[in-house]
Amino acid sequence: ADSVMATDLCRVKSESSDCSESDASLRFVCPKTCTVGVYTDRGGCPFMEDAHLVHATERDAFFCVYDGHGGSAAAHHCRDQLHLHILSSLGCGATPAEALVDGF
Repeated sequence: ADSVMATDLCRVKSESSDCSESDASLRFVCPKTCTVGVYTDRGGCPFMEDAHLVHATERDAFFCVYDGHGGSAAAHHCRDQLHLHILSSLGCGATPAEALVDGF
């Protein structure tokens, strides 16, 4: 299996004790490294229809598997584009939940 170095996103409570779970009391922290493994298996199909993506920077990480469902074109398109739309939305101030919806 291939392995890559990626950041690991963990949600932790901020040090402010006067915040509740429903507001900005959680922040993202990014440890410097995390080892990620990638494995593919075409199963009973004669060829691989699925696609995967490991996108990692110092600030964020995006891990995804796209199921081909009878062909690889849509899976490859999503692999090449979806994370770009999500990251663009985050760059415009969307929350992670909003960016995920906007990405589609």
